[in-house]
Order: sequence, then structure tokens, then C-alpha cells
Amino acid sequence: MMGTIQTGTALLTSQMSQHNNHRKRKSLGSLPDNSLSLKGYEKQFGPDQPDTLRTVQNLAIVYGNQSQYKEAEQLYGRALEGREKQLGSDHPDALRR
Repeated sequence: MMGTIQTGTALLTSQMSQHNNHRKRKSLGSLPDNSLSLKGYEKQFGPDQPDTLRTVQNLAIVYGNQSQYKEAEQLYGRALEGREKQLGSDHPDALRR
């Protein structure tokens, strides 16, 4: 199980990747960072935890910005399914994120 430091590192890595992605829409450097963050969140919290799903969505954004639409669509679908499972399909957060 990951400790507090590793969890904090995974969160920081995800946030930095998202910032870099906004700065450089076509940067390949964001993919490994977000993938690493996702693996950390899945290990620590499980696949359907809100922070994990946020990282899934961040990774989908990176793939989409790099025109890797098939991968992006799969990750967006996973994030949506997880939110629907947690919140219900009628919840606004399951619809707009």
C-alpha cells in the first residue's frame, strides 16, 4: 500500500501533468506522468475512487490533445462509467465531466 508521501506525489504529478498539458497541448511528456499517476491512484484507492477517475479523465484529455482519439474515448468512457456508478446516471457530475 502506498504511504502518504507516495499518495501526495501521485497527486502532485497528476496536477503538474495537467498544467503542462494546458501549456503545451502536443507535449508527449504529459503521457508518462499521467499514466504513472493513474497507476498510483489505482493501487492506493481503487479504480472507481473520485481522484482516480479524475486522473483517468486527465489522461483522456492528454490523449485527445495528441489526436489519439481511440485511447481518449476509452478513458472518457471509463471515467463516465465510474462516476455514474458512484453518483447515479442522473447526477450532474456524471453528465458534465
